Amino acid sequence: MVEKINDIMNRFYEKSLIWSLIISGILVMSYLLPQWLGYSLSIIILLLIATYHIYSSNKSIITADPTILFIIMMLFLIYSINIVREPSFVSSQRVVVFIVSLSIIIFLLPDVINRRTFASCVCFISGLLVLIGLPAVFFGPYTIGPILVDSYHYGNAIPLLGWNYWPLTSVLANPNYMGPITVIGTLTGIERYSQSRRLIYLPFLFINFFGVYLTNSRNAQLGLLIALFLLILHRYLSSRNLWFLLLTSIVSSIVIILMYFSVLPGPRILNQVDLRGRDDLWTAAWLGLHDKPIFGWGAIPSELVLEDYLYQIEDRSEHAAFGVGPHNSYVRLFLSTGYVGGFLYSILFICLMKKILFKENPYLLSQVTSIVIMQMFASPSIFGLSLTSLLWGATVGYTHHAICEYDINSRNA
Repeated sequence: MVEKINDIMNRFYEKSLIWSLIISGILVMSYLLPQWLGYSLSIIILLLIATYHIYSSNKSIITADPTILFIIMMLFLIYSINIVREPSFVSSQRVVVFIVSLSIIIFLLPDVINRRTFASCVCFISGLLVLIGLPAVFFGPYTIGPILVDSYHYGNAIPLLGWNYWPLTSVLANPNYMGPITVIGTLTGIERYSQSRRLIYLPFLFINFFGVYLTNSRNAQLGLLIALFLLILHRYLSSRNLWFLLLTSIVSSIVIILMYFSVLPGPRILNQVDLRGRDDLWTAAWLGLHDKPIFGWGAIPSELVLEDYLYQIEDRSEHAAFGVGPHNSYVRLFLSTGYVGGFLYSILFICLMKKILFKENPYLLSQVTSIVIMQMFASPSIFGLSLTSLLWGATVGYTHHAICEYDINSRNA
């Protein structure tokens, strides 16, 4: 009886921690409260998770994959080196937050909260965000007490079966924030329904899927499409053939990008693709990287670095935006941590995909792959306290945890 009560209490604590962490991430990406309050709450909850790990875990040593651990530690070291080279309060503060938050998310969170609980909470919370935002999408803004729920009224309304709708934002500030959240919500819904066959997950799965469409975030839609395609292929292809396909796709994407910027010769049609100012941001980042190629600019906000270099681009697009990040996580990491850190960050995700693929976990593979795709056109990375960064970092953490568990079980078998 006592054991059962303790089990119920532990599950309650776990769910409370996850709900609190996700809500704090929502506050960072919304106008509900000052951003600093969301950041502070995220840090407090992560420290609570670390404390809970200390007092509840029966493991004296945290398991870690050597390759993944080395890459993460090297990225931390590069950020720390940049603080020593060019000390500043803002950079130092950001680096401390990066190191503390990511260490907890990747190495402690999966030990404290089991994967089933985490995936269920993400699926439900994402679905609730979509449901809250639906009326504003079709009928305009409304309030829930002091909370304004709106949609994205920039550009033109989008037709859908005779209706016109505005992109979904719910309580967040931008549909591009909702996109990655609903993608992970959809994929965790598939994961939980496939594993448990509980019907409660089906409506939330479809709500999240519909939410991805309503955000009109092409980045999120592409990430989800490829993730779903991967789940299907996993049923019919061997791990070796699927890895060859993934590796070929990654190399092809890099070649196409190099062709677009005329680094490699390519078809002229690529030059006609409108990236809506992203190409200018990437060019500015390249100029910035050229000035600090080895370890980059450190944890200085990337939009501050890019601004000076944007002025150097004579034929800027009319969509070129000042005061924003590079809209590409890999470009952002190259700018922040130089060639060394940028390549390490890219290798991190390639290692995760390869290792989890051969561990036969298609659900985590699809989620990591969706993140790899979405990072190509989004500024957030696994470093940070926004909801996107928290979810992406946690997905990396649970993938790493699954890899370690598989290796331990294989050695003990």
